[in-house]
Amino acid sequence: MSIEEDIKRCKELIKIEHANWIGLSNQKAITGVLARIKELEESNRIYALNGSNIKLELHIKENYIPLHKVKDLKESIVLRPTIVGGRRNAKTLEYGIKLGKIKACEELLEEK
Repeated sequence: MSIEEDIKRCKELIKIEHANWIGLSNQKAITGVLARIKELEESNRIYALNGSNIKLELHIKENYIPLHKVKDLKESIVLRPTIVGGRRNAKTLEYGIKLGKIKACEELLEEK
């Protein structure tokens, strides 16, 4: 027999028409057990909700970048004027990388 069925039977037993048959002390004991079960169900529901919120917060933290971080990164990239010639050099490469980072930040901010 399942717990749900046992609880249902206990609720039937504490009805007033069964008071003489089950005995008043047993009736009070069953009522106390049922109250305790109800309290535990409520606690479990609260813990389940809190657990869901924690999982959601972790998912967001692990899979999303806050907008303020993207904005801060974009603002922190400083592009200094660089003469871009036909030959490769470190300054040209650095300029291109920074320009790519800025473009990536702009694209992320547009998606919101």
